[in-house]
Amino acid sequence: MRYLASFLLPVTLVVMAVMSSSCVRQAEEEEGLTFHFERADVTASDGTGFAPIRKPGFPTLPAQINEATSDDQIANMAVHVSLAEAADGSLPEGVDVPQRQRDILAFWMPQARYLREFIAENNHRRQSEHEHALAEAEHRRRWQQEHQANMQHWDALIRDEELSVLPLLPPDMEERLIRQAQRPEVQRSRMATRTP
Repeated sequence: MRYLASFLLPVTLVVMAVMSSSCVRQAEEEEGLTFHFERADVTASDGTGFAPIRKPGFPTLPAQINEATSDDQIANMAVHVSLAEAADGSLPEGVDVPQRQRDILAFWMPQARYLREFIAENNHRRQSEHEHALAEAEHRRRWQQEHQANMQHWDALIRDEELSVLPLLPPDMEERLIRQAQRPEVQRSRMATRTP
């Protein structure tokens, strides 16, 4: 019974979490509050990066909006768009220019906030990757320097050890041994003639 209770409690919690998230998602979709963005590069080209929302009743977020664009500049763009709509007669029925500007601004501002966060996150990620690459290069350079110093140190120790252990031979010793081996009768040690 104790094992059954320890199994059912996590399963119940997972089911409740899934049901609550689906209910919240359904409520947001009914209110029209969900925004879908594609995340990749910030180039805003088709299929990559930040993709503004397209709704038939509202103009698309202007492409010149970036992380440096202020809220006042976005409000000015909304005024220009609403004035242009009033000039060509495409304003919705019963809506004046200030109301249209507020509607456009309410449609643009969440996207502009998300765009700023998206660009800031990309810049932070690129900066951290750059700093990590610099740190790795510095670490690799220091390791190579230490490795080179260790190799020189050990080579010197090995050379000193060889010079202290090996006997000093004349420089033409190898040539003497070769000439001796090429003679017709190789010199024999006097110990070779002794019999046990």
